[in-house]
Amino acid sequence: MHRSTYRVLKILELLANSLEGLSLTNLSNKLDIPKGSLHPILKTMLSENFIRLDENDNYKIGQQAYHVGFSYTQDSDLLHEIDLVIKELSSTVNQTVYFSVLSSGDTLYLLKQSVPTPIQIIAKQGFTFPAYSTAIGKSLLSDYSMEELKRLYPDGFIKLSEYTIDNFEELYKQLKQVRETGFSYEKEESNKDVQCVAIPIKYNNKVIAAISIATPIFYYNDQFEDKAKEALLKAKSKIEFLISEDLDGWTYSALV
Repeated sequence: MHRSTYRVLKILELLANSLEGLSLTNLSNKLDIPKGSLHPILKTMLSENFIRLDENDNYKIGQQAYHVGFSYTQDSDLLHEIDLVIKELSSTVNQTVYFSVLSSGDTLYLLKQSVPTPIQIIAKQGFTFPAYSTAIGKSLLSDYSMEELKRLYPDGFIKLSEYTIDNFEELYKQLKQVRETGFSYEKEESNKDVQCVAIPIKYNNKVIAAISIATPIFYYNDQFEDKAKEALLKAKSKIEFLISEDLDGWTYSALV
């Protein structure tokens, strides 16, 4: 493995998942790289616009990195068709909608359709969150056994809020409910003042992706949930059909 290249990739990975950005000291500590070795790498990445410095001297993802990453989702006719379904779903419920896959125990947001809201919904396209902390992640994990969950999270859980699941028994209980009801839920577990409902996307009865609706907590009630679940079922059917018709175009998770 080429050490300098590996360091660049790890810098991008850390910054992609840090909303506030990271200082030179924070990056040095997280990567276990001396500041003197790290600084020239950051300087080059800055000059090429892969990262940027904010007013607090924190490093953040730059415009060029965004363009490179965004091309991953654009170079796919299938994902474009799924994006149209996501946009339609968002328009139906007038709320933010996500389409995600599982990536090493995290929810990886491939698509997002936003609507104006007084509450900041943190997750963005390309971001990752621990799957156990999100409704969409619980849908993605719903096939997992207790043993598989423990292998996936050998160090246990990090609490993103006071409501985040922090034990395997509770997570497995909720995943069992997903299998029984077809839906997963979250209430302020990863994002303050935000509540979500999600549904798994399957191929050959195996979960390969998921979609979710995120809404300010004050807007979520029984009437909204019923409408959201009905809309999610319709979107699920459309997306599963699109994937079944273009299996070669699905490269975002294993089909078997």
